[in-house]
Amino acid sequence: ATWPDDDAAATFPSAGLEPVLQPFPRLDGPPMTLYALAATAARCAALWDAGVVDVQLRVKDAPPAAIEAEVATAAQEALARPHARLWVNDHWEAAAGRAGCFGCHLGQEDLE
Repeated sequence: ATWPDDDAAATFPSAGLEPVLQPFPRLDGPPMTLYALAATAARCAALWDAGVVDVQLRVKDAPPAAIEAEVATAAQEALARPHARLWVNDHWEAAAGRAGCFGCHLGQEDLE
């Protein structure tokens, strides 16, 4: 598979999911410069408060409920900061359609 050349060619895996998921927003606004990684919502907030715009929440080896809670908290922290863009690592189900989540980072193994 290749990356789509335009929005019309892009698909979003929401078929059959409830609620119906919406695509993440386009990367408009400030250019992406520093892309920081954080293991907790509190660390995401500290990075945004230090002026970082793009922060990836990277929660590994946690139970699904803990991941969901950390994503929800980080999303609320992002919403409280107009410049913040939250990227969620791997856990697109917890991020998709959630206000405050800007995007999701998926590795090649996540697509197989």
